[in-house]
Amino acid sequence: MKKNFYLPLALFLIALVVVSSISYGYSVTVKDALNRVVVIKTIPKRVISLSPSITEIMASLGLLNKLVGVDSISYKDPYYGISEYCKTHNVTDVGGYWWSAIKTEKIIALKPDLVLADAGAHYKLLKFFEDYNLTVVYLHAGAARSIEDIYTDIATVAQIFNVSSTRVSEVIQSIENNITVARQFLAPYKSIRAVVVVGFYEGIWVAGKATFIDDLLSKIGVTNVATTVGWKAVNIETLASWKPQIIILDTSYYNNKTLTEYGLTKLNAKLVFLSKSEIDMLSRPGPLIGRAALMLAQRIASVLGPAPTPTPITKTMVKTSTVTNTVSYTVTKTNTVTKTSTTTMTKEFASATTIVKTHTETIEKTPYGLIAGISIAVILLGIAIGYLISKRH
Repeated sequence: MKKNFYLPLALFLIALVVVSSISYGYSVTVKDALNRVVVIKTIPKRVISLSPSITEIMASLGLLNKLVGVDSISYKDPYYGISEYCKTHNVTDVGGYWWSAIKTEKIIALKPDLVLADAGAHYKLLKFFEDYNLTVVYLHAGAARSIEDIYTDIATVAQIFNVSSTRVSEVIQSIENNITVARQFLAPYKSIRAVVVVGFYEGIWVAGKATFIDDLLSKIGVTNVATTVGWKAVNIETLASWKPQIIILDTSYYNNKTLTEYGLTKLNAKLVFLSKSEIDMLSRPGPLIGRAALMLAQRIASVLGPAPTPTPITKTMVKTSTVTNTVSYTVTKTNTVTKTSTTTMTKEFASATTIVKTHTETIEKTPYGLIAGISIAVILLGIAIGYLISKRH
């Protein structure tokens, strides 16, 4: 009996050491958008995403297979094949998107390894996550103040799931390329002054300074005339004082009666009405933001009329880039375009590249070789001990 007992026991103890070593090797520490330090000891396999922009980041990084639950908007999201995947892989709709509409009982039932939440929309759920000992990482998402925040979200998700820096760079570079094309598409127009109206409720809600929409407008060469900070409601007198040349409107929040009641039709400004698919691209601070840049450039140019000068700033961009009036915009790239985009890299892309590089170096510095060597040595030692024990008994 003893002969048969000691050897399996020794091998079981060795297995525990090996598993512990592997778990240690995958451990990652991230600082989320709420400045919380979160330690994730293994790559999550059961993930809940509570925001469409976060779900789209997961999809762009090839991580849809990690999802077991998503918010209601994500569940119907046509981009990146998300809706189809959710419906064919039994991904649960957990409600939302706003915190008060999230069905917390569904989150508990799914037993997630990780919840990815929006720092703005889901802050009030933090106590719930803590009370039920659920691991949650808050991303900037809807609370993003810049394009850099979007890149940081992408890099954070990649870090959690150990996605290669090459994949992350491809996603970010694609956004950068689209922003560059949009900026050069509008370059012939001078001093474009615009404001983005996102809704009507006890005032006219606009995207002010320190919002990712403000930053996006700046990146494509458009001045956001709103002087407010964040998402604020203003009256028609304030909006008129900004003297916008263009007012960009979300069609899901207005009708002709609304425009008349709030006085927008009386302003000497051109109105740009965005469709649902277009506002989806613009309102989601994730990988779609590059497409939003192209869409805005095309829509703004359409109401401004022919460009005042026929020759754009960079001839190669005009030859190699096209913007179509569809939801899916096409950008044909050549080596020349890639070179130009790299040369005009923004500080946000440079910063995000640093984040990705740092993440990669951290992973590479993890002593996987040492861990493997120790594990093998322990295995051999355990086998020897087990053999001696079995011989003695």
